[in-house]
Amino acid sequence: MGSYDEIMVDKKIGQVKLWVPTMTIYKKKDRTPDFGIISYSIVMREGGYVNVTKSRIESWTDKPKHRYICDKWGNYIKKDAFKVMKEQGYWFD
Repeated sequence: MGSYDEIMVDKKIGQVKLWVPTMTIYKKKDRTPDFGIISYSIVMREGGYVNVTKSRIESWTDKPKHRYICDKWGNYIKKDAFKVMKEQGYWFD
């Protein structure tokens, strides 16, 4: 519950709270708010990864594109640690 933003890429849609939530719908090529790192992948609860490149929504893919991965809350996870967490059943909710 509470405020969140939505990301829509092609026919996929998901909620995130990593930026200051303003109930905004971000679509492919939209500029995202400043997050400290300009290129990263977001683990989506709905499945897959939203890739943000140079502060713009680029794609929603099955595998992360960038070295930095974060959950929908904005917690950064390095790719190496992410692999271990995923194998151990960590749920990105």
